[in-house]
Amino acid sequence: MSQKISIKDLTTKEKIQLMESLWDELRDPSSGYTPPQWHDEVLLEREEAQEPYTDWEVAKEEIKNRVR
Repeated sequence: MSQKISIKDLTTKEKIQLMESLWDELRDPSSGYTPPQWHDEVLLEREEAQEPYTDWEVAKEEIKNRVR
């Protein structure tokens, strides 16, 4: 029998670890996940506008440092 855990009961660190695990799973080509079209549109708009963005690995570290 599986036990349900409420997200509200997780610590911030556990929530971030859960999100990272979910994204790692979704990034795997075998997951079958395809990002929605609007993601490409937003990225193209930002590229054309030369809006700054942060590399995902750098952003994750920044987020981790803020919640510690």
